Amino acid sequence: MPAWKENPGCLYEDVRDLFEGAEEFGFAGARRHYAATLNEGRGRPERRERWVISGLDCLECLSNGREWPSLRLVAGAAGRRETGSGVTVQPGCYISSLEAPATRLLEEVRNHWSIGKSPRWSLDVAFGEDQCRVRKDNGPENMAALRQISHSLLKRETSLKAGIQSKRLQAGWRENCLLKVFRS
Repeated sequence: MPAWKENPGCLYEDVRDLFEGAEEFGFAGARRHYAATLNEGRGRPERRERWVISGLDCLECLSNGREWPSLRLVAGAAGRRETGSGVTVQPGCYISSLEAPATRLLEEVRNHWSIGKSPRWSLDVAFGEDQCRVRKDNGPENMAALRQISHSLLKRETSLKAGIQSKRLQAGWRENCLLKVFRS
C-alpha cells in the first residue's frame, strides 16, 4: 500500500480532490470508513486518523484511475503530533488493492513502519547478516544461532547507552564492555 505525498502531482491532487468532493456531497455513493488511534510517542500525544473511500464509482473519478486496474480503495491520512513547540500535522494519501476498513489500514501502515524495530532488521544492520557468505554444511545455521544469541545479549545489556551495532563494536574493542554484555 504505497503512501503518496505531493511528489506524483496528478494522483495526489486527484485523491485530494476526491476527498474534498466526497465530503462536499456528503459521501453520497461512496463506501467510507474512519478510524483513529491515540498513542504516546516519545512522551508526546500522537493521534493518527484514516479516512477510506472505496467503491468503483468513486475511484473512477481519478483522472488516471484506469492506470490502476486493481485499485480498490483510496485512503486519506492525518498524523497529528503535539510537541512543546506546537502541533504538527502530517497529511498523506494511500492507494491499495486491498479492500479493508480504516482500522485495518491503520494497523498495516503502523506495521509497515515497524520494520526498523524488528529483530530481523537489527540482525542485518548490526551483524551484516545478508552479506554473510558462509554456505558450507551447517555453517549458515550455526552463524545465525550465534548472531541471535549475540543480539539477545547485547539487547539485554542496558548500562551502555547505545544501539545494538555500537554495543557490538564496543564489546569487540574493549574487554570491559564485553564482560558487561556477558554479565547482563
